[in-house]
Amino acid sequence: MEILGIVAALGVSFGIGRLLFGWMFDGFDEFMECVRYSLMPDMISLFRGEYFEDMVKSFKLSVFLIGTIGPGVLTFVSLTNYFN
Repeated sequence: MEILGIVAALGVSFGIGRLLFGWMFDGFDEFMECVRYSLMPDMISLFRGEYFEDMVKSFKLSVFLIGTIGPGVLTFVSLTNYFN
């Protein structure tokens, strides 16, 4: 029954991820900009004068990832506990 939980969790994560992506980002370019700022060390963005923008973009990416992965994990745990 774990395969049912995995398939359902992937479906939920994919669906919510698509909804959140359309709501949070204007396009793939903005998403990649958030990834770039998230991977850039804070000291570099501070010296470039982009520290606030770095924090906002990193937070935006974090909210997207938690909002996408979290419901999938909860779905998997709920279904495996329900069927066991």
